[in-house]
Amino acid sequence: MQGVKLPPAVFEQHLPKFLTTIWQVPDDHDLEIDFSRGRFYIPVAVTSLIARIDYATSNGGKVRLCGLNKCDNLRYLQRIDFFKRLGVELDEDFARRDPEDAFVPVREVPIGGVSIRNDEMATELARCLTRGKEDELFQLAQYSLGEVIANVKQHAERVGFVCAQSFKKHEMSRIGIADCGIGLRESFRRTDSPRFQEGMNDLQVLELAMSPYGSSKAHLRTGPYGETANKGVGLTMIRFMAAQSYGHFFLASGKAWWYRDGLRPEISSTFPAEVSVHGTVVGVAFQRSQVDDYLKLRRLAWDALGLTEKPADTKLFT
Repeated sequence: MQGVKLPPAVFEQHLPKFLTTIWQVPDDHDLEIDFSRGRFYIPVAVTSLIARIDYATSNGGKVRLCGLNKCDNLRYLQRIDFFKRLGVELDEDFARRDPEDAFVPVREVPIGGVSIRNDEMATELARCLTRGKEDELFQLAQYSLGEVIANVKQHAERVGFVCAQSFKKHEMSRIGIADCGIGLRESFRRTDSPRFQEGMNDLQVLELAMSPYGSSKAHLRTGPYGETANKGVGLTMIRFMAAQSYGHFFLASGKAWWYRDGLRPEISSTFPAEVSVHGTVVGVAFQRSQVDDYLKLRRLAWDALGLTEKPADTKLFT
């Protein structure tokens, strides 16, 4: 059994190193995960860790959790149902309360299904991002998150995990989505996407996935009326929302990762040679008060839905 010592805290800028830490253990090794230094993990770190554990156990490996008695954020992990999703029962020395849009506990994204605008999970996440305000930003977030969740359902070929946290004091909201499925490059390859070319590396595939209509299934007609599996704009819209609010957007799959901090130039790279993220990881953070270019966001939405421009129409996603 090989040990993995988790860091005290994980924020967006720490994600490449964090993913390297949890994925550098060879596939044929059992895991011992040490939580003793844990203080604060953003949602995408939580979902990434669950996906990593899911990958190990689904391939016959054993996972042991240790250091929980020294973990400063143990109660937080319990409140967001981290251990529940792992099938681990722990005694709780606190009273649970209604999150009231302050957070969304870890939810499981099932395999299969099609993109649904009013997807219950996307609605719950969007409401957390907007602190319960069902305005235009809520509708945009609801639609784009529904698209991203549909990506997991359709492409991963394994269950995925999502959770969210809204910090009222700093007006910062965060969402984490992760799975341990086949990954972006393999999804493009298997669906014979016309935008995919053999020989593309993982960095090139990340760029492709983030481009408008970049879904590996956007070319497929699967519905009863010939509609596409999804529009392929979810990651594009989410990335733009993060940039507009001087927030964060992170994407990783296979051997590559991509990160942008607000309006700063994006950075991207590959993991060490021995590391490969099985599946896909998406992390987004933004400040609601800073999202002001609704017109451009609506334009993306109109294009995605094939609608004519109607500036007075703000009910696109109901």
